[in-house]
Amino acid sequence: MFVKIKTLPNSNGELSYLGPSLDQGPLPALFYFALSAHDSLCLDPFNQPVLFMHQHFPTIRIFSMTIPGHEDNLPKENAINYWAENLQNGIDLISPFIKKVCATIDDLIKDHILIENKIAVAGLSRGAYIATLIGAKHPLCRHILGFAPLTTLNPLKEFQDLQTHPLLSSLNLMHHLDALSSKNLRYYMGTRDSRVGTHHAFHFITSLANYAYDHRRREGSFELILGNSIGLMGHGTSSEVFKNGIDWVAKCLL
Repeated sequence: MFVKIKTLPNSNGELSYLGPSLDQGPLPALFYFALSAHDSLCLDPFNQPVLFMHQHFPTIRIFSMTIPGHEDNLPKENAINYWAENLQNGIDLISPFIKKVCATIDDLIKDHILIENKIAVAGLSRGAYIATLIGAKHPLCRHILGFAPLTTLNPLKEFQDLQTHPLLSSLNLMHHLDALSSKNLRYYMGTRDSRVGTHHAFHFITSLANYAYDHRRREGSFELILGNSIGLMGHGTSSEVFKNGIDWVAKCLL
């Protein structure tokens, strides 16, 4: 399926999007993260959620920005190593990127491109980790969708020599339970994902649900939907799972 990707320069970096022209005014929007902005929207199979939404829910704009480790044609297979190498040198690549995306969302709201209560974030693997952090940091991102989600950096082999590094602890999603307890979050994952760890996602979701219960937060919903593992290390996602996730998030936005 051919899609026409549009690119907007902005003060917070390059922004790519797919969907209705901006001159149509504010519309529901999904921010999707997997690789670079262009590849997240164009490269199969990473862009399958994007294609499904564009085909079946054409009134929703889909935006993307290049996540750290995918700039300047860096090899996508080395992104997590790139994160770890920078962290070892005291450089946090993640937090500034989250701030940049949140600032971009604010700019698009001011420019009457987004509808304040119709914004969702989604991602694949490390993109799901990024999307969850954005959902935690931006109060208007009410809906969070993750496929094969990375939920903690600590167990990854790339970070094994950095377990006592203070920056690593600061990037843990468990620091954001309060902000996330009022959001709608849905993860899809294989039952035996040994790359990012199915049990880590389960621990995160149950911790979030317990936090919401203990603090009487009733407005959020937190789901982990497990299915058969596919792909290398069980870290794959089927087209059917992508479709199910997009159906869910589209219903949240429309």
